[in-house]
Amino acid sequence: TPLTCLGPDCMFAKTCIAQGTEILTYSSKNGYKKIEDIVEGDIIYSFNKYTKKIEHDYVEKLSYTGIKETYRITTHTGLTLKCTADHPILTSINDKLIYQSIDEGLGEGSQVYISDTDGTMDDLIDSYGDLLIDVIEDVEYLGKDEVYDITVRNNHNFFANNINVHNCPLNQEKRAPIGKDCWLEVNQIKYWMEKYIEEFQ
Repeated sequence: TPLTCLGPDCMFAKTCIAQGTEILTYSSKNGYKKIEDIVEGDIIYSFNKYTKKIEHDYVEKLSYTGIKETYRITTHTGLTLKCTADHPILTSINDKLIYQSIDEGLGEGSQVYISDTDGTMDDLIDSYGDLLIDVIEDVEYLGKDEVYDITVRNNHNFFANNINVHNCPLNQEKRAPIGKDCWLEVNQIKYWMEKYIEEFQ
């Protein structure tokens, strides 16, 4: 049975990135700004899933969400991201783009989508529009740390240490079905049920 949507009170609406994480920005000298230094109105980069382009976007809010347990994701190209286990990261399942967290099964072997700001070249790296496709090689528990999150105006995603991440799209886009079944969880249940049926014939 899927959980009932709690809107802004849902734990998935309060997902977090650890302090020190560099956000890909347009309005800073070196192209990056630590998440704790982000301010409302900063111009950052986000991914438009319809045009498959990386484009300018705007920060509407920075939130300090306290001290929480964090994990470090390490990818094939050497990128790392320190985040909570419930922070959605852009991946793909059966060639369909979705945002998935460590809690939801993101782990070793999962694809993640990254920006190509450093001219990454590798025979194993494929592309999707303006993004490159990377692969997670390790997920490690690190302990508690101070964490933050930002709200992005248009595409509701941003690049943290060059990895594309997201908040709960239903909550941010004001489409959360509060009091009803969580749409995201319904889709997850449907996906895994189809996988079980296929596996056990």
